This record gives sequence, structure tokens and C-alpha cells, in this order.
Amino acid sequence: PQCIVWEEPTAMLDPNGRREVIRTVHELNRQEGITVLLITHYMEEVIDADRVVVMDGGHVVMDGTPKEIFSRVKELKRYRLDVPQVTDTPPFCFVFQTLAEKCAKEMVHLA
Repeated sequence: PQCIVWEEPTAMLDPNGRREVIRTVHELNRQEGITVLLITHYMEEVIDADRVVVMDGGHVVMDGTPKEIFSRVKELKRYRLDVPQVTDTPPFCFVFQTLAEKCAKEMVHLA
């Protein structure tokens, strides 16, 4: 496939299981060229994403690179989110982008 959507794939997993799933997500994206839309509550899972989309009530409220999004600490806190601990600075969609624009357009048509 050109695009895979994973919803909460690391929920209920121990830290080792979570790392393995995220490693697989990275491999699919970087080695196979597959766009991965990862829906997660774990901010640390998206540090290496190409794009982060934060949604609230079905609406996009933030969209940008991890650095751009995680620099907006006060705004993140309004949505009950924290920046990942490793950066020091509710479901959401995080895009590991290769064909993300195409997938995003197709997802809009589905909504």
C-alpha cells in the first residue's frame, strides 16, 4: 500500500512493545516509502515525524513539524497535551510523510 493508518497501535503495550511498533512504523516509512498516519496520545512517538496534526473535536487545531508544534507549549496545554520529555521544550494524527498530501486529500473526501 501507499498509505497505512494506524490508530493507537501502542495502546496497552509495555515500553519494549511500544518501541518495536514505532521502529516498524519508521521502517515502513523510510525503507518502503509508505506514508504512515499514526494516531496516538503519546507525544514521544512523533518526535521523528515529518508532520504533526493536532485535532480537537474533529477539527485541526495545529499543523506543522514536531519542532513547530512542540514549541507552542501553552497552546498544547490548552488541549491537555504535553511536550515529549525528551525534547525539554487525545487522539491526534501524526504523519510520517511520503505521500501524506495525497492521503490527506483522500481522507478529507471520506469525512
